[in-house]
Amino acid sequence: MPTSVQPSSPLAPWLRGNAIFSSLSGVAVLTFRADLPRLLGVETGSLYVAVGAGLVLYGAHLWWLASRPVSRARALSIISGDVAWVLGSAVLLVSGRLTAAGSLIVAAAAVAVAVFAVGQWRASPESGRRSRNRRRTRRRASKHSG
Repeated sequence: MPTSVQPSSPLAPWLRGNAIFSSLSGVAVLTFRADLPRLLGVETGSLYVAVGAGLVLYGAHLWWLASRPVSRARALSIISGDVAWVLGSAVLLVSGRLTAAGSLIVAAAAVAVAVFAVGQWRASPESGRRSRNRRRTRRRASKHSG
């Protein structure tokens, strides 16, 4: 039973894609941080700098992980972070604080992050149908051996 994913695994391209998207988003936030309060409709002071820098660092971390074996726990933590981002985006969207352009930008980013979360889930070790099938196979094997 494998507990990690090798760099050539199906998870690696999803991590690289997420890394690129996260890093480019972070650079965009840092570059346009002075315009974002007007564009998005959210005044957050230095939060844009923190979010932008965090996204760049997160992207670098994902790129690094894509070249190494990734444990199931690590894959699930990445997926959980993406799901949290999508949920946070949904809260922001329903809060009514965003401009129309801000709603479009936040929704588009949330959709992209959701696509990465689903892709990473499906490609991660012990995920989805593969995990259920393995459990069924183990149960059958234990019934026949005992």
